[in-house]
Amino acid sequence: MRFLRKLFGREDVPADVAGRLAADERVLAVAAMGDDDQLVVTSLGLWLPGPEVPGSWAGT
Repeated sequence: MRFLRKLFGREDVPADVAGRLAADERVLAVAAMGDDDQLVVTSLGLWLPGPEVPGSWAGT
């Protein structure tokens, strides 16, 4: 399955985000931002990288 995600340009959901999703929250897209950051779009909103952004997951 990982091979197919890479083939079609889909990124894996970061473990930090996956563990914090609500029970009914679904990941719609993951986009690479720079070398190490990822933006995650879910059915309930956005997970933004970086501790300086309200609602972000990185560094928390």
